[in-house]
Amino acid sequence: MSDDSHVSQPRLGELLKEWRKHAQYRLGSASPLTQKVVAERAGIGWRTYQALEAGEPRSRLAPAKADALAGALDLDAAERDLLFMLAARVRPGPAHAAGPDAAVLADLRLVLDSAEPTPAVLLDAMGNVQMYNHAMSTWFPHVREPHANMVRWCLSHPEARTQIVDWDQYLRLWLALLRNYQAVYGSSEPGVQQILSIIDADPVLRAIWEEGRDIRQDLGGERSALRPPCYGGARVEVVTHVLHPTAAPHFRVGVITPIAPVPEVETNARRG
Repeated sequence: MSDDSHVSQPRLGELLKEWRKHAQYRLGSASPLTQKVVAERAGIGWRTYQALEAGEPRSRLAPAKADALAGALDLDAAERDLLFMLAARVRPGPAHAAGPDAAVLADLRLVLDSAEPTPAVLLDAMGNVQMYNHAMSTWFPHVREPHANMVRWCLSHPEARTQIVDWDQYLRLWLALLRNYQAVYGSSEPGVQQILSIIDADPVLRAIWEEGRDIRQDLGGERSALRPPCYGGARVEVVTHVLHPTAAPHFRVGVITPIAPVPEVETNARRG
C-alpha cells in the first residue's frame, strides 16, 4: 500500500521545470531562475526542491509551503491548483483564496432555492454553513444556529445520533473530512481546534481518530438514511451530492435528495 504522506510525481517534476523556465519572463528577471533561487524564494530547502523537480519520493508539502512555492514561481490560479494537488495532495483552501463576491453569492442563492423542496446548503471548505434553503432548515434545524458547522454537528450534536440512521458507521468518514481541514488550516485554527477538543473529550471518538489516517476532501454519492424531525422521525432514504461552483471554488453546494418521494411538510422554519 502506498504511503499518502509522500509524493513521487514525475509529472510534478516536469511541471516545476517548465514553470521555473517561464518564471524568468513572468517576473521580469534578466537571467533564468536557478533551483536554489526558487527554493530560497519559497522558503524551502534546496535539496527538497531538487528532489521535487527530479520526481523523487518526498514528504508532501504543507499547504503553506505549496502556497509559497506557487508565489515564488508566479503561478496563475489553475497552475496553483495543480501544484497543490500534486505536491500537497489537497486543494488550496480558503486560507489562500478570497471568498466569492456578492454577485456570486446571489447566484448561489438561486441555486439553493431552485433545489426546493430538496434540502440544499452552501458550505465553505471547512464545512461551515454559509446559506441554506427552506427545505434544509426544516430537515436540519441546526443550520439556523450561529456558526453552524456540518462536521461538528454530525460528530457531536445529540440530535445527529438520532437523525442519522446507523450514525456510528459514518464516523470515519467525518473524521477523514476533519483531517483534511486540519491539513489545510492547521490544528490551531479555532474551528478545527473546537472539533478536536470535542473528540478529545469523547473516548470513542478519540480512539477512532487516533487509529485512522484517511483524508477526504468532500462527500458525494453516499446513500444513507435519515430521520428528519419534520417527518416525525420517519425513515427517509437519501443520496448526498456535492457540487463545486466554478465561480466559488472553495465553497460547496450540498444537495440531499430523497430516493423515494416524501410528503410535503408545513413548517414555520425561516430561510437562511
